[in-house]
Amino acid sequence: MKIHEIITGNFKVPVRGRQQILLTEAKARIDHPEDLVFDEGSTGAHRALQAIVHAAENPSTTTVKWDGSPAIIFGRDEQGFIVTDKSGFAAKTYDGMARSSTMLRDMLYNRKPDEAGRLQYSTQLAKLFPMLEKLLPVKFRGFIQGDVMWMDPLEEHNGVFEIQPNKIKYTIDVGSDLGKKIKKSQAGIVVHSYFSATTERTDNTKNESRAMTPSEIESLKTSPGLTVLSPVMQVKTDAFKLPKDDIEKVEKFIQAKGPAIDRLLDNMTIGSLQISNLSDVFKRFINFKVKQGKNGFIQQEFINWLNSPNSKTVVKTDNKLQNVMAHLEKNKAGFDAMFKVANALVNLKYLLKAQLDDHANQNNSILATMRGESGHEGFVAGTPHGTIKFVNRPAFMKEE
Repeated sequence: MKIHEIITGNFKVPVRGRQQILLTEAKARIDHPEDLVFDEGSTGAHRALQAIVHAAENPSTTTVKWDGSPAIIFGRDEQGFIVTDKSGFAAKTYDGMARSSTMLRDMLYNRKPDEAGRLQYSTQLAKLFPMLEKLLPVKFRGFIQGDVMWMDPLEEHNGVFEIQPNKIKYTIDVGSDLGKKIKKSQAGIVVHSYFSATTERTDNTKNESRAMTPSEIESLKTSPGLTVLSPVMQVKTDAFKLPKDDIEKVEKFIQAKGPAIDRLLDNMTIGSLQISNLSDVFKRFINFKVKQGKNGFIQQEFINWLNSPNSKTVVKTDNKLQNVMAHLEKNKAGFDAMFKVANALVNLKYLLKAQLDDHANQNNSILATMRGESGHEGFVAGTPHGTIKFVNRPAFMKEE
């Protein structure tokens, strides 16, 4: 669907207050390839490997994951124009659908009125309201989700603009096409998703967003003082290179060890042991490691974590802990193979991300760095095997 089709579409948007508007993203979180092993066993491992290979061979399907903040939602319903955020959109105890810059400022400020700098932040964000309103034609129906990149005019230093809305610092050549746009702007956003409004249904289905296409983003109206960034990266048409031997080794390993991994994660078995959230337990351990800035998934480290207080949010009772330990002991081969496959997928992911980073920095006049090291937050690839993201999790998620 193109922007002009959205504009002229017959979307029925419920009136706020009579029916609840719901927001979901296409999936609450886009998958890291390694997580598919814990969620889907050998099927997920195959799918993750195929997705990585497809992304390498078809780089034009890959987009930059901009590290903007805060997230915003703006659009039009039958009552008019709205700017809000995820909390405001989902609010039940107050009206979070701000229909004026004053309402937006007050909503944001009143959440944390005692927080230092809160009034300044709320006032700055509210200034975006009229700029965002000019982006969308009056007949537009639906909502766009994006992230704020800067809210004040940027100053040039030594021929570049520097932007750091979150963890990633972006250095942009003033003479580049983007640099020239920034020079004329007061604020900047990146837009990435579109969704229509819907009502809550008895079957609990929810409205899902979808990624906006480059043509849809380009079709947005211009708004003086506002630069709109696209997540689309202009990549070369040549395929990136991944070691064929490594890919074949991983494929053969999955074929050989897949049954053992599937026995470890078998839903009937873990359900009978009352450890049906076993995949979440594994992923919680991964998050624990990456927040320490560490790579590599090692069985003994998992056992140590499992027996520590850090696991208690997902392994809440001693009986459950004993059941997990006994199940791992019974399925040593699957336990070992699962982590080996996850580690192999991470290695391939890093090889591809490094090439994507190099290409992005060389061809877009934008240098992305974090803690002094070159690299974007990550990239998102839409493939026939699912949408996945390539993020150096220990680098990006490490807690200071």
